[in-house]
Amino acid sequence: MAFSTVWCVDIGKSALKAALLRRDKNNIEILAVDKVDYTAGPEGFDAEQIKEALTIFKSRNDLRDPVVVVHPGQGTFMRFLKIPAFDMKKLGEMVGYEAQQQIPFPLDEVIWDYHVVDRDYMSGEEQDVGLFAVRREAVEEFLEDFTAEDIVVESLAVSYLALYNFAAFDLDVDQPSIILDLGATHTDLILVDQERFWIRQIPHRAEDITQAMMQRFKLGYSEAERLKQQMGKNPKQAAKIFQAVIQPKLRDLVQEVQRSIGYYRSQVGDAKFERAVLFGNGAKLLGLTKYLNEHLGLPVSRVQSINHVRLNRDVNVKLLQTQLPAFGVALGGALQVLGVTPCPVDLMPSEEKAKKVVSRKRKHVFFAAAIVLVCLLLSALMVHSKLRGTHNTIDEASDDLESYDDTAERVEQVKGVDLQDRIDAIVELAVMRNHSLLGLRAFAEAFGELKNAHTLEEEIDSEDEGRMAKLAQDYHDTLAADRIWVASFGMELTEYPEPAEGEAGRPKRRVARDDDEDEDEQDEGPQRVAAIKFRAYPVIKAITGPELIEGQVNVSEVDSRKRLETVFKERLANQLGHAQVTKRGEDKRLTYVPDVTLGSGGTLNKIFQLGINDDADESSSPRRRRGSSDPDEITEQEGGPFYGAEATWFIVPTEQKSDEDEEELDEDDEYDDEYDDEYDDEDEDLDD
Repeated sequence: MAFSTVWCVDIGKSALKAALLRRDKNNIEILAVDKVDYTAGPEGFDAEQIKEALTIFKSRNDLRDPVVVVHPGQGTFMRFLKIPAFDMKKLGEMVGYEAQQQIPFPLDEVIWDYHVVDRDYMSGEEQDVGLFAVRREAVEEFLEDFTAEDIVVESLAVSYLALYNFAAFDLDVDQPSIILDLGATHTDLILVDQERFWIRQIPHRAEDITQAMMQRFKLGYSEAERLKQQMGKNPKQAAKIFQAVIQPKLRDLVQEVQRSIGYYRSQVGDAKFERAVLFGNGAKLLGLTKYLNEHLGLPVSRVQSINHVRLNRDVNVKLLQTQLPAFGVALGGALQVLGVTPCPVDLMPSEEKAKKVVSRKRKHVFFAAAIVLVCLLLSALMVHSKLRGTHNTIDEASDDLESYDDTAERVEQVKGVDLQDRIDAIVELAVMRNHSLLGLRAFAEAFGELKNAHTLEEEIDSEDEGRMAKLAQDYHDTLAADRIWVASFGMELTEYPEPAEGEAGRPKRRVARDDDEDEDEQDEGPQRVAAIKFRAYPVIKAITGPELIEGQVNVSEVDSRKRLETVFKERLANQLGHAQVTKRGEDKRLTYVPDVTLGSGGTLNKIFQLGINDDADESSSPRRRRGSSDPDEITEQEGGPFYGAEATWFIVPTEQKSDEDEEELDEDDEYDDEYDDEYDDEDEDLDD
């Protein structure tokens, strides 16, 4: 489990190191560091001093945040395996099988975990897996000191894996590197080759150098340790000590490192390491860096700075700067638990993890139970309120039932009135209003594209009367092909088909209802429906012949009527045919069927109509002046003779009968919806 803030405690042979880190999104910050040194006795460091160091550490720091502990790595089992490529579930089963074969103890006596190296594998390539284990009794014994101090441990990391995690996160190990952690009892060698890594514990101890100085110079443990740490104060003496005592030990260290590199290359292929970085208290040994640099043949340096972790202003910066090589493991263990490192191996017993999870969730369960209780109380109050509202409703209903007899009498009084017929009539009137709007729209769309505003423009001499007469004649000639006038227009509510003169109106249609004895009963007689009748008097330029009859122009009424039918009747009929719209009712479908009739026509010499002439001035008589509201002032249209005839057409709703017609109506639904949305705008135009 990843935490946002965590303490990591690293217990070494000579000191306790601890670091408190916090993660805020992708930013890591060090909040505190602490180091408790042990006092060495004649026989070295005593295990009881670890308990004292924990007591001191706990007294100096607030441990409310989760604590992770680093196991020193001694006595742990590790093995790097090649596992065939499987999915993660089968890979876990395969690693479990390998664990049974590789770990030299029964699995119920050890705590083990594994890590799959996350790198780019070729198709079918075996995956690199690190297997790590430690005996259960060793873990329990290691955690006893923390339990005695009431320090709750959330996770157990391994020192060499924690150091690898710190190097992978903060050292930018893009180039192959050698990590050496020189401890008091052993040295951890970590070979980092991009995403791949390999670990080995080398039998080189800093205490061996102390023991050699004790034997060579006949000193006690504490005196030899002090001499080793203060060698830099006397360079000449330090050179003799280094050559006589330290150099043989370092020669063995170099041989182990070179042997380990050779074995790694035999397993993974040629790998050229480009640098070595030293950690641990042993890295401070005088002359160590120079010696390793010369004998390993690559740059060697102690870790000196932190690159990707921020420092809080309350951190003991001086302690961290002087002791940074010793804090690498503690920092790496904290980074691992914060979830920002590649290797998450945790050797904490699973039963202990479960206890920690239950302990953390116990508080949440308590709060959840309290919330549930509050919700139950609120629900009870709401139910009580609903019941009270129900009782009030029942009381109101009882009062209404008391007036039932009066209501029943009023119902009996109006029972003989056919209310449904009245409702149908009102609904029919409302529907017919939409039919009239459809007719106006179709009429406007039929003739909206005609260019009636035809003009002739030419500059001539005002005294050239012949030319002016010629222009006037040309202007009149264009009227026959380009213009149409509607001298009058009107609409009325009627019945379709119209009754003959003297014939009574349409019989009412009976609507069958459940209480009728015979649902198929209908009134006899012709069936008519309400419809909108439109009247218009279209006028066109008459078609004339060359002869004169008694001084009058010879008008061909047959040809003029054919032109009127083409220009007006056919155009309007086509438009109405395209404007059919489907309406859906509860028990029927309605469609609008056009029917245009052109009555008998006649010849007109002039057309008189009310209107505004925008180009007229106040002296242009008899045309009405701009802005005038006097109805006596009219516009006279010359250029005759003209031919006109009364045209009538209906918008008639009819019931939909066939399945094919129903399919056509479904296709027209979209047009109908769009047209309904425009009714409001057309209403405003009609009102204007």
